[in-house]
Amino acid sequence: IVMSIDGTGLDSVVDDLQGVVVLANASDDFQSFPVPGTAGEEWALHPVQQSSADPVVQSSWHTEATGTFNVPPRTTAVFVTDITPPVVEASLTKNQGSRNAAWFEVGFSCSDASGTAVSAAINGVEVQDGDTVKLTKNQRPRWVRDGRGRLHIWAPQFELTVTCEDGAGNTTTEVVPAPF
Repeated sequence: IVMSIDGTGLDSVVDDLQGVVVLANASDDFQSFPVPGTAGEEWALHPVQQSSADPVVQSSWHTEATGTFNVPPRTTAVFVTDITPPVVEASLTKNQGSRNAAWFEVGFSCSDASGTAVSAAINGVEVQDGDTVKLTKNQRPRWVRDGRGRLHIWAPQFELTVTCEDGAGNTTTEVVPAPF
């Protein structure tokens, strides 16, 4: 038995939940159920079942490429569109310098199962993971890339902002102030 609910366009009862697929496998064999419209989408076992003490239900999965749900024998599995936001880790590590001007290494990562898009900037100036940036405290904000491609930013204060969006549209932003 397969049931699906598409909540697109409705005021969601559960934040960020756009769809539910419930599969009941009463047979003695593992079953695979293709569900039209779920191919190319990230579906996860409901968080309650993910943390269940029942290891059998935890062996259920969705194959994103084909839109097929896979359920073990004598199991009911509930899948939801991915409602888990990515985890962002961001850092500005001081390499050398003084209280008002220093070189920092930019570091960031995003964790998610698939399709993560990342944007990162210091005070609105795009940066990449691993960049070395010189930050100088100054009341007149400006920035420049020197002849070697190194970024120099002048401002009264500094923040690294990293935003990650996963394939399901869940977004997480981390803001890290420069540790002067």
